[in-house]
Amino acid sequence: MDSFWERLKDILYDGTDYIIMLVVVLIMILIINWRLDGLFHKNSAQTKPDKQVEDVSKDNDEPEPTENVVNEEDIPEEEFIKIDIPHDALPGKIGEILVEYGLVEDKQEFIDKTVEMQADTKLRSGEFEIPKDSTMEEIINILVKK
Repeated sequence: MDSFWERLKDILYDGTDYIIMLVVVLIMILIINWRLDGLFHKNSAQTKPDKQVEDVSKDNDEPEPTENVVNEEDIPEEEFIKIDIPHDALPGKIGEILVEYGLVEDKQEFIDKTVEMQADTKLRSGEFEIPKDSTMEEIINILVKK
């Protein structure tokens, strides 16, 4: 009978160790998933317009107001560079894209600056229009805000 109780005690002690290991592994998986979610997050807000546009009925023949409309000729196209960041791009790939378009001089400098600004996990994907003469901080802020 003593050996039965000894075996039961050993099973309970070993089982407790396995349960604790399982809980620790699950917590680690949740933390890693949480951190990677910010890095690989697909930005669904990119398709939403910045300003809400009211629906105009087809029966309404009134012309649309033009007082706040900006003509394309008012903004010189040569001052902005349009880039496309893929949804799965890490800071290194984004740095390569920016170097390719001449917006930054060094990919590693861009990576270091994003880490310094704590924006390395906040960079968004999508299409961006970046002024040619932007500083690296301005570029990073543009890539984070959209």
